[in-house]
Amino acid sequence: MAEMSDDAVAALRSALGDVHFRANRLHEWREFGIVLEKLRSRYEVVRQRVDADDKTPNSMSSIRDTLRALQDSELIEADSFINSVECISKPLNGATAPLNLADWLQKVTAASSTAESEFNAGNWGTFRDQCQEIRKLVFGMLSKRNLLLESEIGDLRSFSRALKDKF
Repeated sequence: MAEMSDDAVAALRSALGDVHFRANRLHEWREFGIVLEKLRSRYEVVRQRVDADDKTPNSMSSIRDTLRALQDSELIEADSFINSVECISKPLNGATAPLNLADWLQKVTAASSTAESEFNAGNWGTFRDQCQEIRKLVFGMLSKRNLLLESEIGDLRSFSRALKDKF
């Protein structure tokens, strides 16, 4: 194997650092998908009960328990995840602005808190509206995440192919 110049070694080291960063981003996107799926699943339980317009004591108790579990579990897990990310909170090569995950979670948390308050106050119509808003926020982020993930996988494949051809 031919000796590489110092410039070539530096270029290779930089490129491998970029590959490492991109791989870490993909890992974080995958982990974020798990967090989002848990939120989506929990909200779907509420949505199904709301859509059924079932106001029996069992159904109302189930909705209350699910809302409490969201506050006590999934939203805390989402906050913990968002506070721990290192790569998806940064732009990729300055090409795209990072998503503001903290702002998104703040909106979900506020809507969830409002939904729970409206539910507890017996304001079924406003509660339904808040549930729909939460659904839009969660599904919207799932869609953005999936699009970004696919795009970044394609970018990494192209980048690694170019790197292979260069070295």
